Amino acid sequence: MGGNGKSTVSTATAPPTRRYPALVYDDVQARVLMFGGEGDEIVQTLVAPGGVMQLPVPVFDDLWQLKNDSWTQLAHGPTARNPRRNGLG
Repeated sequence: MGGNGKSTVSTATAPPTRRYPALVYDDVQARVLMFGGEGDEIVQTLVAPGGVMQLPVPVFDDLWQLKNDSWTQLAHGPTARNPRRNGLG
């Protein structure tokens, strides 16, 4: 890693670009898990009495792991346990 605590990993498979995913490090299996997040484009604008709201699309409902410098998709699609969301909300 560089001095700023960030590193870049190039892999053959990778999740789509996103903002605000939930990330956790699994120390037992030495992997990073990433769930959800929102797309990096605003493609829907709603006008409401309180003002204009811009919604990011898509909101992801997928689960990925990064282990040994390789991304693997573990789950995709809405279920009762993992509805679409961004961040930890």
